[in-house]
Amino acid sequence: MPSILAVRVLTWLLMCDVCASYGQLSQREYTFSVPGRRPSDSEMHQILWSKYMECQACIDTYVGAKRVSLLKVELIKLTIRITATPSDFEQLLIACDEESTCAFLELKKQTLSMVQKAKNYIKAAYKLKFEAPVSRSVDSIDRVSKVVCLAHCLENTNECKVCLRDASGSKSIGEFLYAIAGNELVAYVLHTLRSEDEIIRACQINSRPCACFVRSKYSHELCQEIHHTRLPNDHGSVTMSGDQPVITVKTEQNNNIPARKGPDKTSNFKCISVRFQQSEENRVRKKTRCMKCWATEYLTPVHSLHLDVAQVEPTREFLLMDSVKLRPGLSCGTCIVEHLHNLKKCYEGYHNHFDTVSTGGRISMYMPQSIRLKFVPKEKSGCVLAATQNKDETLDVQNVNAEACTRCLLEHIGHSAVSLSNDRSLMAVETLDQKKTLGNCVSKSTCQNVVFIPDEMCPQQSLHTVQSEEVMDPTDHTPNVASLPTQPDNLVAVVKEKYDEPACLVCLALLYEVLLISTVEKYVWLVKREEPEGKLPTCGSCWRGIEPFEEEENIQVNIHMMRPISAKQVQRYVHEEVSDIKDLKIERAQKKN
Repeated sequence: MPSILAVRVLTWLLMCDVCASYGQLSQREYTFSVPGRRPSDSEMHQILWSKYMECQACIDTYVGAKRVSLLKVELIKLTIRITATPSDFEQLLIACDEESTCAFLELKKQTLSMVQKAKNYIKAAYKLKFEAPVSRSVDSIDRVSKVVCLAHCLENTNECKVCLRDASGSKSIGEFLYAIAGNELVAYVLHTLRSEDEIIRACQINSRPCACFVRSKYSHELCQEIHHTRLPNDHGSVTMSGDQPVITVKTEQNNNIPARKGPDKTSNFKCISVRFQQSEENRVRKKTRCMKCWATEYLTPVHSLHLDVAQVEPTREFLLMDSVKLRPGLSCGTCIVEHLHNLKKCYEGYHNHFDTVSTGGRISMYMPQSIRLKFVPKEKSGCVLAATQNKDETLDVQNVNAEACTRCLLEHIGHSAVSLSNDRSLMAVETLDQKKTLGNCVSKSTCQNVVFIPDEMCPQQSLHTVQSEEVMDPTDHTPNVASLPTQPDNLVAVVKEKYDEPACLVCLALLYEVLLISTVEKYVWLVKREEPEGKLPTCGSCWRGIEPFEEEENIQVNIHMMRPISAKQVQRYVHEEVSDIKDLKIERAQKKN
């Protein structure tokens, strides 16, 4: 392959004393309905909720959204709000846009600004600078790490992305659509000290969350040239201008890094804009088919690096391709070349592909043992959720692992964990020394991961959170440990509520955002509804009846490491399938007089 231009782009968000990166979370509202001939009202009611349960399960498995909130319920239509990253929303269209899942999910509106609005947080995109190398203000992030690209088949679970970050120790994970000769792929971009083989081995052996890596489809050379960011020793600065920070960098060369020429002087790549032909496919499917066509027709790799979060359903896309005889009007498959552009046009919004949400509150079996044993979570919370479930193992093996997990925690922490279910337990860690020992209990045969959750969710009689002890600074052996700032919009009202029957639990997970479940004491922690658009339905299958949470006292907590549990997923907790929507007794809201 001809030599390729090393494009100087800002691949990671910078951290400084006035701002803290937290990913590009945005909110989008959708309507969910079931078209076709309208049956009776009662039948329509059942069909709607049954279809929504399947869609919710797909979002849970493949998208990994931070929030999925029910806003409004009508006879034949639901309105929901999803909080996620731009790449998550693309994955929603790739994995869940099927008739059996979320094909009837239609975008209503979106909030373009990022969700977080705290004073010490900068909301908005960093501008790209092609004139000079990008400097780093936190050299501990990338001392000797390198860019590693992993090509995977298009549809992938959220658990795979979790594994890749944990196994690599990368502070972020980039997710880019990529095509090469007959293959539509997703390229994961990591900044890591580990090799490609080590990361793949960790994510294929341990419960196999990543199903189909495509080796040799993304060469190391191509990865470096497309995604490499130079790291000069001298630092630049961040100049604030309203909501749009401008990155200013110094131009001194680092002797350890070879100099590169300007973007368009020796480039073998072309940046093209294409327009889609009309079809029934969604935007992302159109784009991937278009990319595959160009890649196959011209035997060239095709990248989608441009991501404009403001254009939810654009008719135009910007693609980066190797040198081929391109001209306006040339067509391939579903798209037509519109214009040729300066290369930096294809890199606009590049950083939006990266999920930079801190994972510092989790220790997982995907991490190398050497890192797990030295890992010190930089979390003020003293409440730990330990999980042992492995879907590839039998229930008997899971029970054995659960016993080994709780036994190990008792040995290292000094007191017993509180059992939530056959594969999850809670434990209070009271000192920094106890936190340092948690990694000893994380492996495939003990606790498969431990996650710090809000103190309020732990048994209060045994919780004494560490507030005064100093936690060591991040190192190469403590990846992903940046603490999140306390952000008003990241605090949500949660409430603890009892349930009695499995049908009640499933119903709660369908109508609410359930975060934590105890099948032993039969309670859930769930997000209390915000002001909905009208009255929302309730769970008649629950013993409390019509409005169980209206009068409950709620507390404000930061749930940045927790995700809602879908109605399909909670059925694994009770080992009982509740497939008939009628059993949930979802009661439509009564109109007030």
